[in-house]
Amino acid sequence: MTTATKKYASELHFEHQVWMQEMSFYKEQLMSFRHRLEEIAGKYNQQDVLQQLEHFQNQFILQNEQADILLHDLKGHEQILIDKAKENTVAYDHKTFTDHGGMRERVETFIRLFRELRNEYMKFLSKYM
Repeated sequence: MTTATKKYASELHFEHQVWMQEMSFYKEQLMSFRHRLEEIAGKYNQQDVLQQLEHFQNQFILQNEQADILLHDLKGHEQILIDKAKENTVAYDHKTFTDHGGMRERVETFIRLFRELRNEYMKFLSKYM
């Protein structure tokens, strides 16, 4: 039987802050990617290019939605930590909580998929920009 990793609230809070900043950064990149798609769409009307544009547009929408979901869930986790701190402010600094490994896995998966999409998109841009 394995035991769950324990972390202090300050560690969990720090991770939440880093992850929320990362999600905001990725959302900004997606906005930039969509603007670049619009530029390409204005230059090309070949069916194969339009299909690729639609593919990337759909992927960017999905990635943006996933970033929003993660941000929402991270804020929910953060609120749980805040509520626990309000219950007992003295003991809170010394209390450990179960690590949020599931959230870490979700964030890492998002980042991996985002990077794969970004690499694919950069190859596409190098052909058509």
